[in-house]
Amino acid sequence: MKRLIHAGRAACVLMVILGLFVAVQAKPDAEDKKTDKAKKTTEAKKAPQVKQTPQEIWRDKLYKAYLKADWPEYDKLVKKSHKNMRKLKSKDKKIIKYIRGAARAHRPKWWKNCRCTNNKSFKVKIWKKKFTANYMPLRMLGAQGVFIDPEDGKLKVVVTWRPTYVDSKKKFTNEAMEDAYGLWVYGAEKHNFKMGTMAETIAWHELGHNYVSVSLPQAHVIRLYNHYESLYSHLQELYADMTALYHASTPSRLFTLMFRGDGLKNYDELECHTRAAYAIGSIILSKVLEEPEKWPSLHFPGKVPEEDTERKTIMYMYRHIDPNWTVEEDMNFRKAIEKWIRKEGNDALKRKGKVVLFNKKIFWIMASDDRDEQPKRDAWVKKKLEALIKSGRADNPKIVKKDAEEDSGCKYMPRSLMKKLREAREERDKKSEDKNKGKDKNKDKDKDKDKDKDKDKDKDKDED
Repeated sequence: MKRLIHAGRAACVLMVILGLFVAVQAKPDAEDKKTDKAKKTTEAKKAPQVKQTPQEIWRDKLYKAYLKADWPEYDKLVKKSHKNMRKLKSKDKKIIKYIRGAARAHRPKWWKNCRCTNNKSFKVKIWKKKFTANYMPLRMLGAQGVFIDPEDGKLKVVVTWRPTYVDSKKKFTNEAMEDAYGLWVYGAEKHNFKMGTMAETIAWHELGHNYVSVSLPQAHVIRLYNHYESLYSHLQELYADMTALYHASTPSRLFTLMFRGDGLKNYDELECHTRAAYAIGSIILSKVLEEPEKWPSLHFPGKVPEEDTERKTIMYMYRHIDPNWTVEEDMNFRKAIEKWIRKEGNDALKRKGKVVLFNKKIFWIMASDDRDEQPKRDAWVKKKLEALIKSGRADNPKIVKKDAEEDSGCKYMPRSLMKKLREAREERDKKSEDKNKGKDKNKDKDKDKDKDKDKDKDKDKDED
């Protein structure tokens, strides 16, 4: 019995010793793994980084200035093109050649007239067509006026926007714009937009209206206004936004998309702006879903929307544009817009609002004509989204859920912010009312004083 007990004790001691040995052996292994990781990180840090050549540094600065629409900096850098382009790769040379042409279109010589504070007529060139724009500055964000001149009987077009915002470096804030104009751009703070970004979008948009109005014979324009006013107004908005997407600089191009994303959220199929925004979104989506690798900064929902698949996908794409938008993406996007305009732009008017997409699907600009085509487009978008989700190209579904929760039930913004703005407006209105009341009281007092003076004068006359 004693032997068994001793044997059991010896076994226990042996097990304990073995356990300690295993623990001691395991500990160095874990430490080795940690040290290996540390070595790898230090080696990665110490690894010789490829130094950029002076020409590559100049190229990156030029790209950045172009993408940010920093025209003073861009002008300084572009003067050094001849010196630096020789030693760059052919791919970079092609991109630089392209952006130099695009920059001239974004900031033509006549652009300075857009910030005039007095009425002005000046020559413009849009979609390679020259015409005279009649500009009248107003406080409103932007508008086009069309009328028949009673003196000569000719059609006159006037465009207007707020000149103080043009080229302004002041930061764009949703709170101020919503308070003044009911304008809210989801995600604008990520892109660091300026007030000049918004003004540029509006100026090109209104000039796009002007282009459409002067491109057709006067008799045709009058007939369109008299007999097809709703259709013509929808198409006008489509061409105006397309003009902003092509002619405006990169920040304003992205601003146009993001601004229309809010219109698509508060969608009204009878309203020409939101319907045109839907048409343009459908055109863009038919291109980017076919070649998503060309636009890594465009995001897609990780869950297929159950209803209105196409419209909600467009809205999601607009609202989640990555701020790190590249020169290649911008170039591909702008070329796609130009290609559609050249190929299908004129025919959309001739076909009474029939818009042919890149994937050969049909979008009718008038909602009543589009009933049969929308389900076909929804099915195509669903199929493409499912493939993107499967490949991992789409976003995490949690982002979609969070996005929906943040914005649910609100017209332009989260309810908490809407409440603050409403309270601020109410306080401002009360203050103005109090001021007006004070002014009215003072006026009444002055009137009473005037009456007393008149009475005294009458008394003096009677006494005389």
